[in-house]
Amino acid sequence: MTLHYLATLAAQLRMVWIGPAAPPSNITGGDDGIDRWDYYLGVGALGSVPPGAGLPDAGDLRTAERYGARIATATLRWLQRSMAPRDAVSVS
Repeated sequence: MTLHYLATLAAQLRMVWIGPAAPPSNITGGDDGIDRWDYYLGVGALGSVPPGAGLPDAGDLRTAERYGARIATATLRWLQRSMAPRDAVSVS
């Protein structure tokens, strides 16, 4: 399965797909390794070490941390909105 397929499936099932917040480091000129494989639709990592030899690349770990924070922020926003009184929620 590809990220494109999963995003399409999510849309067909009326789910929300959350993409990454930061552009890839090769576009921004950064050397932090954020989204180093250019997965614009989601996040991905490439195992560049033999199994059991250690952690993934530091940039991949930073990408995962940022993506997790983005999902947590969206989840909190939706939870706060769903708990707000109906007359206090504005549709925009």
